[in-house]
Amino acid sequence: MVGLWISITSGNNDYKYLYVYSGISGFLTGKLLANPLVENGKKFNHKNLILVGILSGLLSHWLCWYLLMLEYNFRFWILNEDFYSRPIDPILAIPGVFVLCFWSWLFVGWVTVLGGITAIYGAKWINKKKLNTPIHNDNFIH
Repeated sequence: MVGLWISITSGNNDYKYLYVYSGISGFLTGKLLANPLVENGKKFNHKNLILVGILSGLLSHWLCWYLLMLEYNFRFWILNEDFYSRPIDPILAIPGVFVLCFWSWLFVGWVTVLGGITAIYGAKWINKKKLNTPIHNDNFIH
């Protein structure tokens, strides 16, 4: 939601597709963290769910900015688009995007952490509803 808001309200054309990168990064970090911390060990407790929500809310910023740096490199080197300067090298961007993360954590990090927690509890609620439907319920008599 924050990526979409920035994409719409930003006057900078470079953020036009930020909602795509923020959505991808939020989904990937949530899934990659939930799989080992919650799903594999069947540890569906509040501590693990909140931990995954917080970590995915924070780490998704890094992945979002890194994906944006990869896009800039693609546009500069492959599509020959002009920028004011060369984009940061993808290898140097691995630690380099933490500068961008700091500012995004400062201004919207609290929203993404709350969003991550809300998303994981929403997914838990949807999954619980889905498992209680007759088609998924083992106690259902055919």
